[in-house]
Amino acid sequence: MSMTFYRPQLKLFYQLSSLTGFVFACGGTPANPDIPKSPSESEVVVESAGDAPNASTGDPRSLRANATFKDLVNLVNRLDQQGLDNSPDHCLLKKPASSDQPWLIKADLAVAVRPLPEPPAELASVVRDGSLPITILSRWGRLGDVPQSLALAAFTTDPVANTLPSFVIFLTAEGIFLRAPNSQNDALPKHALTIDTLAPVLAEHVSGRDAVMYLTAEGAIPLSAFYETLASLPSGKSRIVIASPLPLNTRLPAQGSSSPSQNQSCPEGLPTAPDDSAEGSLATDAISDGINPLHQALEVCLSRSTVTASTSGKLTLALRIGREGRVERSCLMEDDVRDSTLTNCVLNAANQLIFPKPNPAGLVDVHLPLRVSPLVGPPQKPVCF
Repeated sequence: MSMTFYRPQLKLFYQLSSLTGFVFACGGTPANPDIPKSPSESEVVVESAGDAPNASTGDPRSLRANATFKDLVNLVNRLDQQGLDNSPDHCLLKKPASSDQPWLIKADLAVAVRPLPEPPAELASVVRDGSLPITILSRWGRLGDVPQSLALAAFTTDPVANTLPSFVIFLTAEGIFLRAPNSQNDALPKHALTIDTLAPVLAEHVSGRDAVMYLTAEGAIPLSAFYETLASLPSGKSRIVIASPLPLNTRLPAQGSSSPSQNQSCPEGLPTAPDDSAEGSLATDAISDGINPLHQALEVCLSRSTVTASTSGKLTLALRIGREGRVERSCLMEDDVRDSTLTNCVLNAANQLIFPKPNPAGLVDVHLPLRVSPLVGPPQKPVCF
């Protein structure tokens, strides 16, 4: 099966706002261009998720009463394919009111991998001894980065999850296993837990702190058991995210180099242009249109960086546009984010921008401040009432 690792969509999950963009031509009078809004979501090919057993209610988020975790994952694939990701309910799962009523997935969805593969039939043997590292993939970054690891793809939203102490709860036919990313399992029980013993163990390790809990399961686990586990979790300050395991042989995408470019920093801006350089001019609308591709390129840069959604900061780029409308030089005047993988990627993208030819012909310098900040919504309650 081929899978597409999802790139974050800034329109939904990161607020990308260009601040005042000062444009000047070789020391001329600055102008303030109107900065365009983020572009619409880029198209990503989604493969068929297969048939999910929806209840005959007409609600595309419904599942029949005897549904399993595998059915839930298939339904999430279908909802993602149809663009039905958003929900106003701020909770994850609603149980049937009676035996003839359906399950309802009420969560805001944000699949990290398209399509989500079917959950494995057996997980206990993989996680039992706690020695296999765990990597979490989400739309807001990666938690853990061990090549030979069990990877989980989150599919419900929580943009602050990567910054908090994290636990992974595996529901298996053998019992419930509590593990942690990055092989931090020494203090956790190796043996399988039950619903009754899970809560006190979690309470001991969470101790009232903000934490995130990733819940996943074998494919055949009934949704009723999954719901019962969700309902037992200490929701207070904790955040709950549902995830699906990827096959053990899944090759994860590289995060990219973190080596900074030696010449990317220029706190005072670009060097003064040679005296014999002609002074060019570009209309503010032309500048605005020319930087549009940078918004979409930043999505790709964020997917390769170590930035999480808790990261907020300002990047100010200095660009020199030549007589042919191409960027001849660029550098970083200000960097509050301090992630070299991200900044190198953004500068490389900025160097590919193409503008109209300046008129009159000559050099045009642009200072472009960008702000990356999270759009953090309320946490989603584990169960709906």
